Amino acid sequence: MVNTVVLIKKFVLYIILLIALIITFLLSYKYLIESKIKSLDIQNLKTICKVVQLDNKIKNFDNTFSILEKKLKVEQKDIRITNIGIYVKLNTFFVEEKGLFFSFYDTKINQKSNDPSFYYLDECISQYVIKG
Repeated sequence: MVNTVVLIKKFVLYIILLIALIITFLLSYKYLIESKIKSLDIQNLKTICKVVQLDNKIKNFDNTFSILEKKLKVEQKDIRITNIGIYVKLNTFFVEEKGLFFSFYDTKINQKSNDPSFYYLDECISQYVIKG
């Protein structure tokens, strides 16, 4: 009887420790994503923005791909072109995806209630979050 109570207490303690570790991991992961986006130089992003808009006019994105790969250190598979702009995936966590969105037009995109959500940074640049 005493051994069973001790085992149950140890089990509960291990579960609590596991939950604390998971929460710590999730919070640190979120901080890493935010700090990565904040660490990007806004002038570099503005330059990329202009290249994206020029390449859209001629419908040739070779320059855009090479600049994004070099400046943002992403692979071509992380770059997705749509009819309104370019998504650059910076991080994923389970089904959630975060990155930068470069609009083909000088419109301020700031939608926080939809999926994807957009958070306006500057000129044609927004941060996006897809919850999945």
